[in-house]
Amino acid sequence: MAGRSAKRKPNGADAYPAYMPGEKIKTTSQFSKNFALQAGGKL
Repeated sequence: MAGRSAKRKPNGADAYPAYMPGEKIKTTSQFSKNFALQAGGKL
């Protein structure tokens, strides 16, 4: 179950752009910032 959850829910900026390689460069910078704020607040 843990393995499937990890795949369904990307963890970090590295996992998210993997679905859309074309948007990797654009998405990583923005997503990493948003993820950092969200993860920083939760963690």
